[in-house]
Amino acid sequence: MEVLAKKGTEQNAIIYLARMRASQKHLVEFVDSVEPGVPREKKWCINVSTQFGCPVNCKFCDAGGNYLGNLTKSEILSQVKYVMEARNYMRTEKLKIHYARMGEPLLNSAVLASLVELPGICKPNTPMACIATTAPVAGFSNLVKIAEIKDSLFPDGFFQLQFSVNSTDEQVRNELMPVKKLTLKELADFGERYWKQSDRKIVLNFALAKNVPVDPDIIGHIFNPDKFVVKITPVNPTENAMKNGIDSMLSYEKEQKIPLVSALRNYGFEVIVSIGAQEEIEIGSNCGQYVKYWNVSQN
Repeated sequence: MEVLAKKGTEQNAIIYLARMRASQKHLVEFVDSVEPGVPREKKWCINVSTQFGCPVNCKFCDAGGNYLGNLTKSEILSQVKYVMEARNYMRTEKLKIHYARMGEPLLNSAVLASLVELPGICKPNTPMACIATTAPVAGFSNLVKIAEIKDSLFPDGFFQLQFSVNSTDEQVRNELMPVKKLTLKELADFGERYWKQSDRKIVLNFALAKNVPVDPDIIGHIFNPDKFVVKITPVNPTENAMKNGIDSMLSYEKEQKIPLVSALRNYGFEVIVSIGAQEEIEIGSNCGQYVKYWNVSQN
């Protein structure tokens, strides 16, 4: 792996752009980040890519397009190792390894192999692994295997599974995330089998966009609040989101009252509202943006 460039700030996120193979086309992004105001000694997140580009092509994400296949296990882990080495393998109370940058993790079986080796390369810390996925049907067998790995290597809340849901209307979900994926009912059924008492709740992520239906009654009738938590985020101002006319309902610049939150809490759900920092937008920290801008600048 050759790191070609980096940008960002110590207070938010440092984004690395790296070439994994001889070809200039095999580029990925990975991120060393903190929660604003929280020191790395308390909480630290390393966000890694699993594919070159992404075959899902979500309408609001810049990671899609120019898909060139899967990273190997070594290529995935090299991103973690690079950030760990840059920080001299510092100790932190919470180290989160987030498989959520470029690519759909469930479509790459090397993700499973990397999870198995993750605890060994993250010493002296005990990592919390996080898989963020659109839940493609083609990756369901990997999802089942990940559940088994979670039980054996990441017990007691050291694993987090996040489903990118984004709408409660199945047709709209298919338009936003054009891949054959598990339905809401299938997500709920899997969660019932997957979740154990000592686990973290499964995250249902909704990036709230204007004119995209998110019905709390549908969520409340399909999902079990004892096993699922709802996370609400803005739609990032990516090039594809703007091109496809997908506007965020939430603003980075001011606090807003979100009726959806109270409605979901009435059903018993824990609701996380994660707005993020304006600085992250200013440095273009959204998935796929650095690779896209780099390719444009080199041509």
